[in-house]
Amino acid sequence: MRADVEIISDMAFIMIDKFDKYRGEMKVLLAIASILDQRNKLDCVDFYFKEIYKVEASREIQIITSLLYDLLVEYVD
Repeated sequence: MRADVEIISDMAFIMIDKFDKYRGEMKVLLAIASILDQRNKLDCVDFYFKEIYKVEASREIQIITSLLYDLLVEYVD
């Protein structure tokens, strides 16, 4: 019985790692899509990042904002 619990626990940790990896990769794409949506702009990203990242929210928002400005500069050039 104890071995079954350990196997399930190990599987859960592997699944969490995979989820975090893909969430990290998609975070930027989803945030930029939300910012470019005329209904949301940066307000939506600001609100949800504060809910998700708490103390780290301002750093995460700055990363997304910086990437968006880099994209704009690339587009203009």
